[in-house]
Amino acid sequence: MYSENSIKHNLQVNSLAGDKNYSAQQIEDILDQEMNENKNENWSKMTKTNKVTILNKFHAKFTDDNNLNEDEKSQLYTLLHDALDKKRIQKVKDIVYDKEKGEIINIPGLQIKTNQFETRVFSMKLGDGHTSTLKNLPPKRKKLTVKNKNKKEE
Repeated sequence: MYSENSIKHNLQVNSLAGDKNYSAQQIEDILDQEMNENKNENWSKMTKTNKVTILNKFHAKFTDDNNLNEDEKSQLYTLLHDALDKKRIQKVKDIVYDKEKGEIINIPGLQIKTNQFETRVFSMKLGDGHTSTLKNLPPKRKKLTVKNKNKKEE
C-alpha cells in the first residue's frame, strides 16, 4: 500500500517535526532528496504533473526532429494531452521512457499519416496488448442427449 520511499520520507519528516529547532538547510535537503527520488520513478508511478512536463519536452523534441508546422504542432499537442487524459498512455508498455535521463524516447502507438492534401495527420493506435475477450474464451460445449434405454421396441 505504501512504498518504501514514502515511509522513509514520513519517518524523516516526523523526526524533524519532533525537533523544534530544525534549520532551513535540513528542510531544503529533504525536499531535494524527495525531488530526486520522484524523478527516478517509472512512467506508471509518476504524477500527472510530471507526465505533462515530460510530454511537453517530448513534443518539443519531436516537432524539431520532424520539422512540423504550427498546425501540426498544435494537433500533436492536443493528441498527446488527450491521450494522457483518456489514460491511453498510462502503462509502461505504451511509452518507451528512459528513467535515468527522464525523457520519453518513443511512443510506439503514435502514427503519422499523410492524407491526399499532403498534410500530416497524427493518431494514437492502441497497443497490441488490447485483445478482445471473446477471442480468449474456450469453445462452446455441445450438449449431449442421452437416449432412453427403456424405450419399448415394437
